[in-house]
Amino acid sequence: MPTLEEFIESLGDDGSEDAREKIKRWVLSEVFGSESFKPVGIATYGHEGIRVHVRHTWATVRCRFWFDVNPNTVKADYELWICGMPSLWYLVPVSALVFMQGSPTAYRNTAREATTEVTVNEIEDTCRFARNEKPLDVSAFRHGTLKKKSVAGQAHGAS
Repeated sequence: MPTLEEFIESLGDDGSEDAREKIKRWVLSEVFGSESFKPVGIATYGHEGIRVHVRHTWATVRCRFWFDVNPNTVKADYELWICGMPSLWYLVPVSALVFMQGSPTAYRNTAREATTEVTVNEIEDTCRFARNEKPLDVSAFRHGTLKKKSVAGQAHGAS
């Protein structure tokens, strides 16, 4: 497997769908510690009984990345948020997602009421998900992997 730097260089700058898929596969192999994961649903991959729902987005404002938490998200064990290039990701346990979605002041998508919109700030390692609530500390989920069981508490920052 090439180094991260070699991999990024091989992507070029086109931002194409092909590049996005390569980034997802790269990060998934880091998360699972193996390339033997398989698709098990819409944007969901599994390995050894663990399911990970994958999202990838480019920053639209400096150091901020937008994702949504929807019904498909909470069917997996984890949500993988890939922030731009493969050097930054968060592996978020489903319990933290359920906590965010359960907030009465969660940022709802007006077109899809069951969807909560979240914003990840990579500098602060926080996730904004609701009005009048403190952002969730996601630092324990940054670069989380399943190969070493390095994902911290199931609802870090949630109470």
